[in-house]
Amino acid sequence: MKIKSKRLFAIRKILATEKISSQEDLSIKLKRSGFKVTQSTLSRDLKELNVVKHNSKNETPYYYIPESAVEQNIKEEQKQHGLSAAIKSVAFSGNIAVIKTLSGYANAVTVIIDDSHSENILGTIAGDDTIFIVMHEYASHKDILDHLSKLFKNIGKLLK
Repeated sequence: MKIKSKRLFAIRKILATEKISSQEDLSIKLKRSGFKVTQSTLSRDLKELNVVKHNSKNETPYYYIPESAVEQNIKEEQKQHGLSAAIKSVAFSGNIAVIKTLSGYANAVTVIIDDSHSENILGTIAGDDTIFIVMHEYASHKDILDHLSKLFKNIGKLLK
């Protein structure tokens, strides 16, 4: 993965887990994660990720990525990495989905699934070529497959 892709991933992760109120705060967090960025680079990254600032009378303003932008970012990342081709099959057992990938690709596929923040997915675990997705008890196999189809082209055809 290129440095820029890693940095964008780090920004998404930070914004998903913390309320960051300034570019300076975000820059400090990125530096702690191993990314030294200039203000202009950070501004370009935020624009590319479609980051917006939440303003409310009752809260301190903070940066976040709207859901529609998250989906767009995932589609762009998928195109960049061509990960759809790395998925070999999808199967279900109860509230667990099992995705088989080419050797070495499970973690990269899992990152995209985790970044999609689906309400139907409790969590994922990745090995070398296998991913376990634990589904919420109210989620159906169709719900999960529909969500995965938004992330990975033609995944529905790989159902076992």
